[in-house]
Amino acid sequence: MEKIVVFNTDKEVSFTIEGIVSATPSLDSISYVHKEKGAGRMAGIDGGFIVVSESVDENNIPYEDLLEYTKQLKISALSQECNEAITQGFEYGENIIAYALEDQQNLSQQLAMCSMVAPIEPLKVQTVDDGLVEFEMYEFVKICQEGEKHKEKKRSIYRDIKEEILNTQYNDVQEIKTIYVSYDE
Repeated sequence: MEKIVVFNTDKEVSFTIEGIVSATPSLDSISYVHKEKGAGRMAGIDGGFIVVSESVDENNIPYEDLLEYTKQLKISALSQECNEAITQGFEYGENIIAYALEDQQNLSQQLAMCSMVAPIEPLKVQTVDDGLVEFEMYEFVKICQEGEKHKEKKRSIYRDIKEEILNTQYNDVQEIKTIYVSYDE
């Protein structure tokens, strides 16, 4: 079993919920299942929280442990934001190329096909603004290259901020929570 230890903004333990069967934390909230009361959720926890084994004495949890836990939650949130920025698509010429996971797979499959046999017919690419648009093979390959550049640029931003978060000593949870990253180009 686990417990959720909630801190106030003065860096002190505010309260504890024991008997946690499972917990799904995010930066600003936590959903959990209690052994007797069932499902629950808490949000708006300004001082932060940490999920620990029930055997841990909450009064002996170093504040630095809470900061490290919050860093991991922030990194997870930024990873999700990065993935969302990637799947929003990218501009190519006058089109916005759709780049959801399914679109990425379709582009990869068509590109693999092009490497074996040069297609005679134009290749169709899903766009956000104009639906399916046909491109000749040369343009299609350029679209695939631009897609990879788009993805790598977003991932590079994420990797840099992740490294910065991991290597920075923060004074409180709010410093971590308020880190902002723009994945815009």
